[in-house]
Amino acid sequence: AEYGQTLQEFVKNELEQGDRFTSDYVFLSEFQGSLQAAFINGLLASNEEIANRSLQYARQLHRGYMQRQLNDTAQAAIDRSRREVVSRDFLEAAGTFFAQFLSQLPLEDMSVMYNNAPEGLRQWPYDQLRAGLKPGIDEDAEQFGSETFDQLFPEPPGMAEHRARLQQRREEQLRNQLDATQQ
Repeated sequence: AEYGQTLQEFVKNELEQGDRFTSDYVFLSEFQGSLQAAFINGLLASNEEIANRSLQYARQLHRGYMQRQLNDTAQAAIDRSRREVVSRDFLEAAGTFFAQFLSQLPLEDMSVMYNNAPEGLRQWPYDQLRAGLKPGIDEDAEQFGSETFDQLFPEPPGMAEHRARLQQRREEQLRNQLDATQQ
C-alpha cells in the first residue's frame, strides 16, 4: 500500500503518523536532505521535475513540522524562539540553506545551480554572491574576456522588495530580543 501512494499522500501520512518528525534532528536532516536533492539532482542537473518534486516535499515537511511545533504544548509558545531550528517561513529557510549550499560549490556549478533556481531562491544568495565574487570575476572578465559577474549571476527581479523584507525581519528579531531581555 505504501508504494502505491503518491508523493503527496506519502508525505501527509508520514507527517500525521507517529513521532518521526517531532524530533528537531530528524526533521532538519530530512528537510536539508530534500533541499540537497532539489539543488543537486534538480537544479545542478537541469532537471526541473526533480527540483520541483524535491522542493514540494521540503515544503510539505516544513509545513507539517511547523504545525506540530505550534500545536504541541503551551510551553511551545514560550520556547518557540529558542526552539526554532529553521525559519517558520519556508522560503526563508530554503533560501538561507540555498545560499550556504551555493557557497561550497565551484564557480561553474554555482552559476548553473543559481540560474536554474526559481526567482524566490535566487534572491537569498544574490547580495552575498555579489559582495564576495563580483570584483574577482569582473577582473578576470576584463583580463581574459570571460563572462562578467552580471552574466554569470544576473540580479533576480524583486531584489528591492526582498531587501526591504529582510530589513523588516531583522528589525522584528531585534525588537523580540529586546523584549525578551527586558522581561
